[in-house]
Amino acid sequence: MNAFKKKYICVKQMFRRFVTPNGLLVLVGKHAKANDLLTFQRASPGDHWLHAKGVPGAHVVIVEDPHIDATSADILFAASLALGTKDRGAVDVTRVGNCFKPNTTLGSVAYTDSSRVKTVIV
Repeated sequence: MNAFKKKYICVKQMFRRFVTPNGLLVLVGKHAKANDLLTFQRASPGDHWLHAKGVPGAHVVIVEDPHIDATSADILFAASLALGTKDRGAVDVTRVGNCFKPNTTLGSVAYTDSSRVKTVIV
C-alpha cells in the first residue's frame, strides 16, 4: 500500500458520515485531532458548524450544497449528533467562516462574531 493510500484511509476514518433528512452530508469528528482537521481544513466557510454548548464534544459540519438549503430538520438532526449520548441539551450553530482557533489546544474553537451564533435546544 502506497503512502497516499495510507493517508487517505487514515483521514477517511477520522470522521463519521451521516445524511440529513433533506439529503445533506454531515461529518462528525471522532476525536480532538479530527475535530481540528474537520473545522479548519476540510470544511468550507459556508458550511454549518455545530457543537454542544459549554462541554467537550464532537465538531459537526453540515456540508453546504448549492442545490439544497439546510432546513430546520437538518439542523436538528445534526444538533442531535453534536450532543452525542445526551438526550437533551444546547448546541451552538454557526458558519465555519465564523470560527477560528484561539490557541494551540486541539479541538479549541472561538467565534469571530458571537452575534452570528445561534443556540438550538434539542
